[in-house]
Order: sequence, then structure tokens, then C-alpha cells
Amino acid sequence: MRPLFYLFVKGAMLAILCLSVSGCGNSQETNEDGSKKQSLRTAAEAAPPAPKENRNASYKNELRQIAWDSLAEQVKTTVKGNWKRAVVEKVDPGDYSSPIMVTEQPISDSADVYKVTFRTTADEMLFPIGIYIDLTTKQIVGRDARE
Repeated sequence: MRPLFYLFVKGAMLAILCLSVSGCGNSQETNEDGSKKQSLRTAAEAAPPAPKENRNASYKNELRQIAWDSLAEQVKTTVKGNWKRAVVEKVDPGDYSSPIMVTEQPISDSADVYKVTFRTTADEMLFPIGIYIDLTTKQIVGRDARE
């Protein structure tokens, strides 16, 4: 019984290896004479695209890091929970002139700005920490007033 199982596993692994090396799936291309020819697509081409959440995670983590690094050590001690889970959200151009936002740099209407929000132990008195970052330049362009 055991040798049969190992033979099955080896066969399955060989089949997977062959498919991954040669690619999988068919796509239509035309020959010089206009007839359709079959070609193999690679496994990467046949695979569905990565979920949007995975693509977004990398730039959101980078924005969190930029925001976190900009905080004073004393302020960092007031942040609730794991700072790596801070809320990151896109900000509409109309929100750039918010009365609670203190701009550090001029912001163009075409800028791709995101807000990183850290909850703190002083939120009841000072509100959460809000840091605005231009996604293209990776520069902090503003902060929420907390006084």
C-alpha cells in the first residue's frame, strides 16, 4: 500500500512540475497565412491578478511608516494598538482646505493624497493624529490640528 501511495505522489509532483515549466492554458495567435495557431500561456499569464487588497497593502504600509517616523517619541507612546494597522484612506482634493488641516507644503489638485490616522489615548481632548501624505512624492503635505 505504501509504495503505491509514494508512486501516486511522485506522479502528481511530476505532473505539476511539467505544467509549471511548460505553462498552462491556451491562447489564440495567427500564423503568417492567417490561420489560428495554438500556443501555451505561462502559469503567470493564466493566473488571475492579485487581489486589490494585496496591491494596496504595500503602499499603505509605506505610508504608515512615513507617518509613524514623523511622530515624536513622546507622541508615539500615546498611540493605541499597533501603529502598523493605522487607517489609511484616500483624500478628495476638496478636503485639502479643511479648517482642521495644517498644510506643510502646497498641494496641487491633481495630487494623490492619503491620510494616515493614528488613534491615541488623548483623542477625547486632542482628536486622533491625522497625517496627509502625497503618494507620488512620499512627502508629508499636512497634518490635522490637535490643539
